[in-house]
Amino acid sequence: MDTDRDREGWFWIITSALVVAIVAALHAFGASGPSSIKTSTVETAMSAPLPAKDAIDVPRPTPQASPARPADASIATVFECRVSGQRIFSDQRCGSKADERPIQAPNRMDAQDTSILSSPDAVLARSRSERANTQEPVVDSARSECDWIEQQKNLINARMREGYGSPEGERLRDRLRVLGARYYDLRCRHFH
Repeated sequence: MDTDRDREGWFWIITSALVVAIVAALHAFGASGPSSIKTSTVETAMSAPLPAKDAIDVPRPTPQASPARPADASIATVFECRVSGQRIFSDQRCGSKADERPIQAPNRMDAQDTSILSSPDAVLARSRSERANTQEPVVDSARSECDWIEQQKNLINARMREGYGSPEGERLRDRLRVLGARYYDLRCRHFH
């Protein structure tokens, strides 16, 4: 009996805490939303003249993109004005010092061939055949180059153990660095 009361008590405590957290989150996020805009900014925006509905001349996109149109072609013009320190954009000249801003055509990419997506078995088969045809020569070539690099490194190390002068030592260390980088790029440690 006491366990049921304890459970019910915990239920109400947790529910109350969640409600308080949600209300606090809504209040916090609501403060940074549109309702927190200063009244002067809203009044400035409201006092700006709105263009007539018929005055808006927005070009309609054509059903098919024209390949002859250059990528940097302007498709519309917008005017930027400053009223009481606020930037206002309009499709009509909004003042004597209005800056004219061209609107560029969007970058449209050519459609990609998606027919391979409908037949994953064909893609998998083609991928396997390509790997089977190219894998072995690449592996054999890499393995032989790795063997050659290993041999060169051994020769340089043997030469360095015999003793060397400063210029020759620098040249040998540089050669070892180049060979080591190529050894790493080919992932030769997998072969040895």
